[in-house]
Amino acid sequence: MSQDPFAVPNPLVLFAVVSLSAAGLVALLAYARLTLRRARGPGPAPGAGWRCVAALVAAVALGVYIWGALHLVMDESAADQACKTAVGPAHAGKVDAYRTSLVPLRFGCHVAGTGTVEGAIPSHVNSVLAIAAILAGAMTLIALFVSAHHKSPDHASTGN
Repeated sequence: MSQDPFAVPNPLVLFAVVSLSAAGLVALLAYARLTLRRARGPGPAPGAGWRCVAALVAAVALGVYIWGALHLVMDESAADQACKTAVGPAHAGKVDAYRTSLVPLRFGCHVAGTGTVEGAIPSHVNSVLAIAAILAGAMTLIALFVSAHHKSPDHASTGN
């Protein structure tokens, strides 16, 4: 059983990935709002500000991922047109396969002897996604460090 070299991403898989990502985005925004309240309230929780910013940056990463993944929603004619535009008129008739991926986001148009050219996902999407994910991870680690090394008033008064 060989796979169709011109297959576009499975719409059900794409729908599931985008739906789960959107649910994660909403959860991150709700968490950011909750931690913002904790950071600004009386007796702010240690590291809450960092957790809030980390959640917002992670939400940006998910938003960029969703936006990029929506570029993969296409039928055969849209995929063909995206490839013709990407490879240019000289190679438009020579596209021999599509190369798709959800991680990293990719829709490539393969031309024998030339290689694969990105055909639908804007070039900056994966870079922005990686940077936002790294920043969110770093901010989460900072929040954990601040929370772990914060001495409560009870411990400070007893010398523990």
